[in-house]
Amino acid sequence: MGLTDKIKKILNKFENYASSKIEAARLETVEKTINISSAVLSWFLIVIMGTFCLALFTVLAIMMLVQLTGDYLSATGIVMGIYLLVFVLLLLFYKKLLLRPIKNLLFGIYLSTYEKK
Repeated sequence: MGLTDKIKKILNKFENYASSKIEAARLETVEKTINISSAVLSWFLIVIMGTFCLALFTVLAIMMLVQLTGDYLSATGIVMGIYLLVFVLLLLFYKKLLLRPIKNLLFGIYLSTYEKK
């Protein structure tokens, strides 16, 4: 076995190693993308269902408040005032209540692959 044969064998092994490393990196990227996409999709479905339940709760709250206040306009104003208060609180505590948990969720999914190894 000559020197050129050994060099060809080493180059062939290196090519196989490099192609398997590239394939592994692609598969890791696909796995992370699928995990993040599935988390986003499931949260999207939860938000859609929550919005539907919130709309029904709003109608129920307005109907109950109409009995107490005697007027649809004032009952709707009370419910909208509560929603406005919640909206202002979410704006004030945006980073703590919304941004950090979402970032932690996505980083946790992204970094979970390294914990498996």
